[in-house]
Amino acid sequence: MKVFDIHTHFFPDKIAADAIRHLEANSIHDKYAMSACFDGTRDGLIAHMKKCGITASLNLPVATSPEQIPGINLFAAKSNMFPVYSFGSIHPDCEDKRGALLQIKELGLKGIKMHPEYQQFSFDDERVQEIYEVCEELELIILFHCGFDCSFPQPFRSNPYDLSKVLNSFPKLKVIGGHFGGLDMWDDVENYLIGRDVYLEISFLLGHYPNEKVKEMLIKHDSDKLLFGSDAPWADPKETLDRFLKLNLSQTLRDKILWNNAVKLLGIDC
Repeated sequence: MKVFDIHTHFFPDKIAADAIRHLEANSIHDKYAMSACFDGTRDGLIAHMKKCGITASLNLPVATSPEQIPGINLFAAKSNMFPVYSFGSIHPDCEDKRGALLQIKELGLKGIKMHPEYQQFSFDDERVQEIYEVCEELELIILFHCGFDCSFPQPFRSNPYDLSKVLNSFPKLKVIGGHFGGLDMWDDVENYLIGRDVYLEISFLLGHYPNEKVKEMLIKHDSDKLLFGSDAPWADPKETLDRFLKLNLSQTLRDKILWNNAVKLLGIDC
């Protein structure tokens, strides 16, 4: 059984320990509080993947300031190889958004991760409209953090309804809704995203919403636009995978979610 985890994180070796400590200490909500399952390095992720039965993963870096963009993207490009691939990153306050996104494309990275809380933007923020336009033009994927975040106060900036408006305005944009389009906002996900032209990955869904409802939403959504994700190191991929397999989905749907959809979307042959 091949498994592609589309939502993971690692850091450069020299800052990984400090990054993990900082993020673990930064939770202001007990719910979904961060606790790492590996050391935050690429080698640590690969070792943990082997224990969990994960074949390949995607790293999702987030630039919290424009100055971080060049370094993050060069590091991502050097790390972008089996078994752990990587997206790039951009920031809403970047002055040359087109140039930064062109560099991401030229580096061979297939998309970017954007986080409305850490990067302080809402889906309809004027600062991010050009990012959507250029990503649509360059066929770069955007994976958004969506919904609850344990490190930030409510109300959260990334809700399913506002994401649905992005889909309306940019119909050719390839979007992945992290945390199934809205962590802890499952009713709104069902109302505004299920059945839409958007990829949804399952990190922090299983175990936090009844299995019957999870299965119902998975079956209602386009089977080609469902992805397996864990959010490692903040959730254990093995635990997510075990819960997923207990849903007893058809073999065809299970294979699409665990592997086929991700490698097709990313254009990876592995």
